[in-house]
Amino acid sequence: MLYVKFKAKIRISTILLSIVLATAQANTSYSQKSRVTLDMNDITIAHFIDAVEGRSDYHFVYKTKEVDLERKVSVKAIDEDITSILDRVS
Repeated sequence: MLYVKFKAKIRISTILLSIVLATAQANTSYSQKSRVTLDMNDITIAHFIDAVEGRSDYHFVYKTKEVDLERKVSVKAIDEDITSILDRVS
């Protein structure tokens, strides 16, 4: 009898864990759908980061010693996903 109750608890725990993991996977796909339009010439990386953060739900975390925030870039993107824009800028 005790073994049956234990087995039922394990089964319920497995189902709940599966639901939680499926929900977490669904939430990570939002970033792939996030699109932005940018048309900026000769701006610093710091200004670029501020622009992306202001036009999206993205927030960047970085070490200031490892990122050249004064490097100049030009970005032109029309309704483009943010990950491809970041790939071009990096």
